Amino acid sequence: MLTQTEKVFNYLEAGRTLTAPEARARFGIKNLRARIHSLREDGVNITTVPYTRKNGQRAVKYQLVARSRKRTTRA
Repeated sequence: MLTQTEKVFNYLEAGRTLTAPEARARFGIKNLRARIHSLREDGVNITTVPYTRKNGQRAVKYQLVARSRKRTTRA
């Protein structure tokens, strides 16, 4: 069985963004910020994206930062 942190990582790794209400509905996570904090402490690069909800309330969603591939030059 996966931990909440592993579920969040797998979800973000699939290229999706995640909000607190989505995390609560999908995974039963009540404190998404704590799960994101744990991932960041483990070296995972996650960005916080602010947005405005339909009702005008400000919120954030989390997104995994894609690792850039090193380019090699050919001589």
